[in-house]
Amino acid sequence: MTSVSAIYRDDDSLAARVAANVRVEVTRKGWRQKELAAALGVTQAAVSLKWRGRREWSLSDLQDVAEALDVTVESLVQGYTARDSNPEPAD
Repeated sequence: MTSVSAIYRDDDSLAARVAANVRVEVTRKGWRQKELAAALGVTQAAVSLKWRGRREWSLSDLQDVAEALDVTVESLVQGYTARDSNPEPAD
């Protein structure tokens, strides 16, 4: 079984894309982790764990993040396709 940490180190994984897109949108809004945490009603430590890939964002988390940042959930997962993590076997 792949660990969460290993998944986040893979730049083509969904988890890595989501984390990167959340960081981009937070920066675009002029926020930092503490502002996102306040908007979500969680601690900055909780956001930091997800920000750094130590914990995964749940769908519910993504819905809350999207609402707080005035973006869509789709924009938080953009740039990822299932094919990215499941390449065709080489012949």
